[in-house]
Order: sequence, then C-alpha cells, then structure tokens
Amino acid sequence: MAAKKKTANGNIEARNIEARLAALRADFEALQSDMKGLYGDVSEIASERAALAMRSAEEIADRAVALAEEAASQAKVTALEYKEEAEEWADENAEALAGSAVDRAAWGKRRQRGAQRRHGGGLGRNRYRDP
Repeated sequence: MAAKKKTANGNIEARNIEARLAALRADFEALQSDMKGLYGDVSEIASERAALAMRSAEEIADRAVALAEEAASQAKVTALEYKEEAEEWADENAEALAGSAVDRAAWGKRRQRGAQRRHGGGLGRNRYRDP
C-alpha cells in the first residue's frame, strides 16, 4: 500500500472541521448556560405565581371570615329583637292567658262535678241500686 501524502487541502479541511467543532462546543456551552438561566427564571416565576395564589386565597378567606362575622352579628341582633318581642307579647297577654287557664280549670271542675252527678257522685254509691 502506498502512503497517502498530506496535501495543503487536507490541512485546511482538518482545520475547518476543528473550527466547526470548536464553534459547536461554544454554542453548546452557551445553550447550557441559557437553559440554566431559563430554569432559574421559570422557577422564579413559579414562586411568584404561587405566592400570588397564596395571597389571593388569604384575601378570600379574610373576606369570608368578615362576612361570617357580620352575619353572626346580624343574627344576634335579630335574635335579641325576637326575644324582646316575645317578652313584650308575654307581658301584654299574661293576664289573658292566666284568665284562660283559670277558666279552663273551672270548666274542668264543672265538668267533673257534672260527671259525678250523672254517675252517682263518685262515692261508691250507685243511684240505680241504692235508693
């Protein structure tokens, strides 16, 4: 086999390949650097978004608590108003209710006396047997 001779074109081609490889390495390193920077930026943006979401959730929770406290306060006021109305009604109608209870008690006693009369007085005496 015959040895190949190095030509001037061969050296130039080798240098071109090495130059291209060096440029490719430099581009690759720049790409890696850009990727690291992008990762940092994405991470920062994600953290900011998460913090924003947390603040929004806290604001919503604060509003919900404030609304619940307001509703509870209004419910308490309404309950006190109903209590006062019930007390006023009871005061205004106490005599009528007491009179009604007395009337019912008297009616019950009258009814009982009438039943006793109809059934022999309830003393063990039977008006049909004992003259």
